[in-house]
Order: sequence, then structure tokens, then C-alpha cells
Amino acid sequence: MILRLIIIFFSFLIIKQVFFKSVIVEGASNYQDYSDDPLILAQKNAGNISSMNEEIKELKANVDKNTKDIASTKSLAESNKKNFDAMIKAQQGNSQEDSKAVQESVGI
Repeated sequence: MILRLIIIFFSFLIIKQVFFKSVIVEGASNYQDYSDDPLILAQKNAGNISSMNEEIKELKANVDKNTKDIASTKSLAESNKKNFDAMIKAQQGNSQEDSKAVQESVGI
């Protein structure tokens, strides 16, 4: 019984494939046939290449700008670190002087 169902199923698939063929162009959303004039395809490719070249130039300009921004941010961060370190040292020095003054006033 199961064997007959499998044979019928595969027979149906074969008949469907033979009589109901459909044209499938994989990966092409806007397929155009260039068989009449191959020069059109070459011109379209040249246009695509120049468009990609412009996009790459824009990306390179953005990368250069971002690199400069990162460098300036890094220098600002280093400057802030130096300022914070100086403030911490000043506070530590003041707290030591304050503790000595308190100790002297208390008589320790």
C-alpha cells in the first residue's frame, strides 16, 4: 500500500515537471535579455562600475573623517586623564596636609 502511494506521488511529480514547466531565473530580480546587442551590457557594466567607484570614494572620505575624529577624541581623552590625575594628586596632597593640621591641633 505504501509502495503504491510512493509510486503515485513520484509519478505525479514527474508528470508535473514534464507538462508544467516554468522558467526560473535564479538570483535575477529585474532580468533583461541582452542577446540582441552585447554592447548594451558592456555599457551598463561600465555605468555600474563608475557608480561603485563613486560610492567607494565617499566611503573613503567618511573613513578619513572618522579617523580624524577618533584621533582628536583620543587626544582629548588623554588630556582629560592628565587633568584628573593632577586633581587627584592635589586632593591627596590637601587631605594629607589637612590630616597633619588636625593632628597638630588635637595634639597627637
